[in-house]
Amino acid sequence: MASPTVTTIVTVLRSSQYLKGILNNLMDDPYKGKEVIVVVDEPTEEMKELSTGYPQIKFLFNAKRIGKVNAINQALKEAHGELLLFLDSDLMLENGNIITIVAEQMGENDILDFKKDIIHSSIISRMVSFDYLGANISAYMFSNFLKKTIALDGAAFAIRRESFERIGGFRKVISEDFDLGTRAYLSNLKYKLVDEMRIKVQAPDALKAWYEQRKRWGIGTGYWLKSNARTILKVVYREPQVVLPSLFFIMPSLLLMSLNYFFPKDIYLSLTAFVLLIFASYFTLELRPIFLVLIGVSATWWLLMAAITFLIVSAIYYAMARKLGLKFNVADFLLYYFAYSPISLSMFVLGFLLAISGYKTSKLDWLV
Repeated sequence: MASPTVTTIVTVLRSSQYLKGILNNLMDDPYKGKEVIVVVDEPTEEMKELSTGYPQIKFLFNAKRIGKVNAINQALKEAHGELLLFLDSDLMLENGNIITIVAEQMGENDILDFKKDIIHSSIISRMVSFDYLGANISAYMFSNFLKKTIALDGAAFAIRRESFERIGGFRKVISEDFDLGTRAYLSNLKYKLVDEMRIKVQAPDALKAWYEQRKRWGIGTGYWLKSNARTILKVVYREPQVVLPSLFFIMPSLLLMSLNYFFPKDIYLSLTAFVLLIFASYFTLELRPIFLVLIGVSATWWLLMAAITFLIVSAIYYAMARKLGLKFNVADFLLYYFAYSPISLSMFVLGFLLAISGYKTSKLDWLV
């Protein structure tokens, strides 16, 4: 059987400090049946000059910004590959020849996904790395237990062209990768998380950039949930053993909130109050200090739940990080779990509410 041609499509907005490294990696890959297409919106002079050093690669320049989906569709008109590899330009390819891996690993699969980590450059990027670790754990569970996925991270993945076209390709929505993953699930496309390859993605360094990204992601996820509510609920109903743990891994602060809500705290406090009141009556003590004790007991309860959930979640994250070949720092995770994760969750909830209320996507710095 002839080896399939792999077409790699890289999309760029203006310029990318990582593009040269990506292209060198792709050109150094020994796989013969490869084709690389780079689409650049609003290219800088530096980008145009860079293109002259890669005569084997087809560059498509757009004077005006047309958006990622349109850029991909533009590249597809020039593509000849049976397998498609999509890459963003703000990433680094590590420990492997990605084109060779795609050709060898696709087999009976329709979609190949890759483990993703963050390029650590600031405290914000270190926090974001745990978001990606949670997403990697979720992808691992979907890959190993369902062999399907309901959402994709579009930064880097591969798909059979026939399968991609059968489900309609990318649609013009904010979360085009999540949308594609949902349609892939409905069409029973077979999904696999590749173990041999790791990709590092650039994260926002500044708080404002992080906020804008999270706002866009939150609203995009909100529109995705709004558009696919029935499908998502069916998946939760049919596969709760995978979907619910995945949800907690992606947003770990949900675990503490859930335990605090569902665990019978009132019974615990009532029994404590009853015992303290009997104790106070027996020893003829004042009631005011007793109520202060009850306040302390309530605070102790929350701290106890927080400590228990932190220990459980951090142990699982640590074990999965080792399994996936990723780093885990417990001090950073402490900050992530108790500060960053609740804020991030709030951003997604806000995004969902904005989507439900009909927030205009034209207000976002994102062209679909």
